[in-house]
Amino acid sequence: MNRISLWSTKRSAWLLLFSLSLSLEIAALVFQHGFGFEPCVMCIYQRNALWGIVLASTVVLISNTPWTRLFGYGLWLLSSVWGALLSWEHIDILTASNPFYIACDAMPNFPAFLPLHQWLPSMFAAPGLCNDDSWQLLGLTMPHWLLGIFSLFALTCVIVVVSRLMDARKL
Repeated sequence: MNRISLWSTKRSAWLLLFSLSLSLEIAALVFQHGFGFEPCVMCIYQRNALWGIVLASTVVLISNTPWTRLFGYGLWLLSSVWGALLSWEHIDILTASNPFYIACDAMPNFPAFLPLHQWLPSMFAAPGLCNDDSWQLLGLTMPHWLLGIFSLFALTCVIVVVSRLMDARKL
């Protein structure tokens, strides 16, 4: 745990988190623009959760202080849990027994002061349907994979924070 605690204070750890989360964002855009898979509202919300992790790591990469790391841990965990909950909800929509059950909006519900779907429609518009599960890998849909990814991000954050707390008690 001491190694984890020590490594979490290094920029390389935050660069790894940044690289992983940004790579997932790029993959989403490749699926959308390269392969023609249109994202739904739930997909866009899950992307926003990933952007939260990108932002958390960016803040620490810019200024690696105890306070920015604390902010980074908080935003990392919040975004990971939010993404996992969104993925879970999306899976619930996909596995609904009623084929006419579509429990997501036609457009993203962003705040009026931040209409991302209007400012950057190539990234934040949601022309797809929430119950479309046309892409699968090993029998799992994209929301299933994202549930696992967000869960791993959250678990990793908890391990890092616990290691930091245990390390602080030794001092």
